[in-house]
Amino acid sequence: MPSFDAFWETGYVEFPVADDPPVLFAAYRADPQAHPLRTPSGRIELFSATIAAFGYDDCPGHPVWLEPAEWLGSEQAQVYPVESKYSNVP
Repeated sequence: MPSFDAFWETGYVEFPVADDPPVLFAAYRADPQAHPLRTPSGRIELFSATIAAFGYDDCPGHPVWLEPAEWLGSEQAQVYPVESKYSNVP
């Protein structure tokens, strides 16, 4: 890093860009048997039997969109609307 005075004079700092960007899970991708992940299967999991076994309605064992309880399109928002000076801004 340059000194503050040098930075102030130029007004910016250039950071070096890596020639090879880091690869997520590089060791695992190169050799999954030698470098397993810290999951029950040692692999990338899109479904978790452990999480599914909890039986929570709001936390299934797989990725899913769950509508929030409170949001602008919910029934509660129709009953208890929030008004602000920005409500009618297009």
